[in-house]
Amino acid sequence: MSRIAILKTGSTRLTDTVRRRGGDYETWFAEVLQGAGADTVVIDAVRGALPSTRDWDGIVITGSPASVHDLEPWSERASAWIAAEVADNVPVLGVCYGHQLLAHALGGETGPAAVHEVGMFPVQITSDDRLFADLPSRLPTYLIHYNEVTTLPPGASVLAHSERCPIQAFAFGDHVRAVQWHPEFDAGGVREAISQDADTLRARGEDAGYLAEQVREVPYGTVLLENFVHKFVESRTVTAA
Repeated sequence: MSRIAILKTGSTRLTDTVRRRGGDYETWFAEVLQGAGADTVVIDAVRGALPSTRDWDGIVITGSPASVHDLEPWSERASAWIAAEVADNVPVLGVCYGHQLLAHALGGETGPAAVHEVGMFPVQITSDDRLFADLPSRLPTYLIHYNEVTTLPPGASVLAHSERCPIQAFAFGDHVRAVQWHPEFDAGGVREAISQDADTLRARGEDAGYLAEQVREVPYGTVLLENFVHKFVESRTVTAA
């Protein structure tokens, strides 16, 4: 059985969703990863020490309410740790903050989003990358971000974009992938995020009620995470054996 480390980079502020689903970012990732046949271990990058001895076959980096470009000490330590894991050819998937942290760790840049995305938005997949196997090229996604990757790391390539965000996903080598959207979320969590940010959204010319009405349940996040397990982590473990 493959073992995946979930690097926790913060805690969700979605209190209703936590009560309804239980747990936090890492719990929601673990549900899908374990359902795909992987074992999981949680590493708290904010409060805990980063391990120096590896006992995992892949890494998933969670979202966070923090901003990568604030260069907080814990985040900079996590960035250096991630860069070392990538250099050792460990499969890594970054999600939202994890997407941005991966870009930063590998030499790219992040910053405030030119146009924010809070709600359910279509993302255009521009590659037949195996991370997106069995997914539609125009993919409905859950997005909650006010920051974004502004410059790709050297050697990375864009895998997806949206109307509001030119770098929705990127690849680095054959073992590192990152997505701006939240494959671990459900529709209820996105609606809660819209409700919490309603005043901010209205101030920016958005209709929070309309955004909430557009949100529906989709299975694609589960498929993406399963693809990471089967097509990146497991395949690399078999090759290494």
